[in-house]
Amino acid sequence: MKTLIAYASKTGVVEKCAKMLAEKLPGVEICNLRRGATNPADYDCVVVGGSIRAGALSPETALFLDQCRDTLLRKKLGLFLCCGADDQAEEAFSRNIAPELLAHAAVHMAFGGELNLDGAHGLERWMMKFMRKSAEKEGTLMHLFPERMDAFAAALEKEEA
Repeated sequence: MKTLIAYASKTGVVEKCAKMLAEKLPGVEICNLRRGATNPADYDCVVVGGSIRAGALSPETALFLDQCRDTLLRKKLGLFLCCGADDQAEEAFSRNIAPELLAHAAVHMAFGGELNLDGAHGLERWMMKFMRKSAEKEGTLMHLFPERMDAFAAALEKEEA
C-alpha cells in the first residue's frame, strides 16, 4: 500500500511525529505542506497532521484538508494533531476538521506536544518561553506520546479502505 503523510510543521514537532510515524508504516512518502502539496490521489492511504496553536489548526494543514476533501473521502485516511493541551484534543479535532473527514478517518489521534522554540519569533517565542517556565515550575511540561503513534499505525494498518 502506498501511503502519504502530509503535514505542516513550523517548529519541527509535527515533522518529528510524521517521521516517527513513517518508520512504523510501510511504503510511506512524506510531504511538508509548508513547502508545497502533493496530490493525494496518487496514494492508497493518506495521513494528515498538523499543530494546534491558540485553538487553530496550522493554516497549511487546514488548506490541504479543504482543497483535497473529495479525494480524501475516497482514501483510507488518518488524522493526527500535535496539541499541548491533551485534555482538549478531541475538541480541537471537532473544531478544526470537517465533520465528514473526521467521521471518514480510520483513526484520529493527538500525539501530545513539545515547546520547541525553533521557528518561533517575537510574541510567540516570548509566550512559549513563559509557558515552558510555568510548566517546569508546575511539573507539567508537555511531551510526545510515542505509544500513541504505535497505536495509530496499528489502527491504520488493520482498517480496511
